This record gives sequence, C-alpha cells and structure tokens, in this order.
Amino acid sequence: MFKLDKTPPYNRLLVACLLTLLFSFIFKEILLEKEASGDLKNNLPIDYITIEGYVVSKRINTIWIAAEPKSIGERIIGFFTSNYGSEVTIVSRHKDVDNSELFRGLKINQKVLVYGDHLKESNPGQISAYHVEVMKSD
Repeated sequence: MFKLDKTPPYNRLLVACLLTLLFSFIFKEILLEKEASGDLKNNLPIDYITIEGYVVSKRINTIWIAAEPKSIGERIIGFFTSNYGSEVTIVSRHKDVDNSELFRGLKINQKVLVYGDHLKESNPGQISAYHVEVMKSD
C-alpha cells in the first residue's frame, strides 16, 4: 500500500490562507485607526455645517436625528410611518466620503454631531455627512 510520511501540502496552504486572512483583519483595523486619528478640520471642506441631535433611527446608509431622544413607542411608530416628528433630519453619507462605515457603531438615542454639506430644507430636512462624531452625555 501507499503510505504518506509527510502532511499533505494542502494543509500548509490552508494554514497559510488562514494566517493571511487573520493578518489582513489586524492590519485593516490599524489602518482605519490611522485614518480616524487624522485632523478632522483638514479633511472637511470650507463651507461645512454642523447639526447636533439624537439618533432615532438607523437604516442601511442613513440615520435619522432628532432634537430630543425618542421613546420606544415613538420609534416603532416612526419606523413604520417614516415620521419621527417635524424636527427630524435625515443624514446620509456624502458621495465624496470614502468611509463606508460612517454610521457604524452608532446607537439609538445616542447624541451625535454631524459635519455635513448644506441642509436641504425638505420635509424632513436632509443633509449629507462628511463625518459623524459621538458626543458625551451631559
């Protein structure tokens, strides 16, 4: 019969692929931290505006912010009717921003400061965000 004295080469290949995948995740986190630690003011255009509010809803590429936090009942009704009140602003990612994880890590009823372009006075208002900063609670 045929007998193998060494481990088959595909085991080594599998280990090499897993190590490569592991290192890519580690280095991705390091690179993201370097991007985030850059000076925010140098990366913003001259005519940016800021809007402060509480995250009342999160969708795939947008968040909804309001002047005051909303209760669970108001959030459920607002989710189905897309109406969280008159003081709500819809925030989407600006087309010039490369950060696809702009809204990642945000929580409902968390206070945020949005750096964006001009505010579109629709009902509800809309803004495209360059950066979203989580604010500390009072």
